[in-house]
Amino acid sequence: MILLSRVADNPDVDDTDCPACRASVPVPCVQKIDTREALERLLAGELNTAPCPSCGTTVTAEQPVYLDLPDPGIPYLIYAPIELLEDDTVCEELNVDGRYRFVCYSLDELARQVRARIRLHIFSLDRHNGDNRSTLPESTHRYHQ
Repeated sequence: MILLSRVADNPDVDDTDCPACRASVPVPCVQKIDTREALERLLAGELNTAPCPSCGTTVTAEQPVYLDLPDPGIPYLIYAPIELLEDDTVCEELNVDGRYRFVCYSLDELARQVRARIRLHIFSLDRHNGDNRSTLPESTHRYHQ
């Protein structure tokens, strides 16, 4: 699997060019979101980002990220830089039984999907338990827009 092997082969730090000054910026990369800490960094907009030491611009590494949490309300999601879709093998890999996995094309989009799915999951649990409040847990309020 090309996409999975790209993730497995990626270093923990990706040297990324700053879009403002073109300086090389070492960006610490998370390739799989499977912890609360990584999820909180995604929701705060801090996943796979680093400030440019030359000009201070926030730089984001364009590396694939898998969201794979054990929570049944948050399905398996993938962030794949759009450039990867130029590879036919990657497109085939994303096709499972004639349907494409849910792919996000920016980390912001991935964070929005997670927020929405948390909200819908909580709503469903509240309805099932007869509670009509349907609110996000306190820890996610600052991420919900």
